[in-house]
Amino acid sequence: MRIVGRSGWLFVIASSLALGACGDDGGAGADGGSPPLAEATARTWVVPDAAAPLADDVRAAFLDGELYFNAHTEANPAGEIRGQLDAAGTLRFATLDGAQETPTVATEAVGAGVLSVDEETGEVRGFFVSRGLSDVTMAHVHLAARGTPGPVIVPMVGGPDTWVVPDDAAPLTREQIDAFLAGDLYFNAHTEANPAGEIRGQLDRVGTPRLTALDGAQEVPAVETEAFGAGFLAVDEATGQVSGFLVTSELEPTVAHVHRAARGVAGGVILPLAGGGSLWVVADDAEPLAEDLRAAFTNGELYYNAHTEANPAGEIRGQLDVPGVARLTALDGAQETPPVATEAFGAGILTVEEGTGRARGFLLTDRLVAPTAAHVHRAARGTAGGIVVPLAP
Repeated sequence: MRIVGRSGWLFVIASSLALGACGDDGGAGADGGSPPLAEATARTWVVPDAAAPLADDVRAAFLDGELYFNAHTEANPAGEIRGQLDAAGTLRFATLDGAQETPTVATEAVGAGVLSVDEETGEVRGFFVSRGLSDVTMAHVHLAARGTPGPVIVPMVGGPDTWVVPDDAAPLTREQIDAFLAGDLYFNAHTEANPAGEIRGQLDRVGTPRLTALDGAQEVPAVETEAFGAGFLAVDEATGQVSGFLVTSELEPTVAHVHRAARGVAGGVILPLAGGGSLWVVADDAEPLAEDLRAAFTNGELYYNAHTEANPAGEIRGQLDVPGVARLTALDGAQETPPVATEAFGAGILTVEEGTGRARGFLLTDRLVAPTAAHVHRAARGTAGGIVVPLAP
């Protein structure tokens, strides 16, 4: 079942149903019988563009793995799913499409994701998002070079549009770590129509990542809108290879792009994005950025822009001007204190600039019934702690 969550969220995933809140009639259904089932929805949560920088001690806690994402619900107000941001690692990025499958698959579905691997321990974190797939059956990380099929090495959980490396995934072996560093791992999403894989994304893109929160306030002139979004862009400073994606909520963009201009200034398109609806991705075959555009990226002078019929010049914008150290996490009920029994899950990424404490990040959750809020909290794994960054909306 495909549903729309609160206030018409557009980043929406087919979700399970669970017993939940009652209607205005005190709990009876339309026929006076059983109470209606509450819908479990998918949600996007972002560190706001105007979030206060982290203090020195909180920055140190981030580097020590003592921050975590927490998503709260009416049933579990202290938190239903949690994801500890304690896995450091090297990042690789991918765009998923049918052209990378072997043999190629004709499909309009696309996706994008990121994988983090600790080069010493093999600890692995990651996720990908997709749109346009029907009857998804499973997703994995596989081992093989681009253009070659290979075996599964990491089963992923979730679905059907967001897939996550679970928190308790086994560490990669030395051979698998070396394959990761060589660009020989890939994401693969399988469907009933294409059981060997409908879309694949080779994890052979490297680069410096920038995360951003999109809103109407960053547009020039500012746009009044409840819409928002989140995204990341990674650029290989040596080759100009670029990868990334953005997700949007509460709007239906007509197109989306990467533009060039400093914050507070409107600029031209440098990179059209593929996709549609609530997910827009940098195409796998996107042209590398020229040297002047790489310099603009380093200087924080690129931005995402999502355009709509009502605001053809752009309804929400996100400046890519905050560098930082990145951490990825998988959210589940087992990490809560005490643990929570739930089918809900999530994935998140947070970056923190070491010098200034500026933070950027976002969280994708699914199968939560009646979510109320999400935050970044401070505490070591296995311990509950206070809020340090409220997430929007």
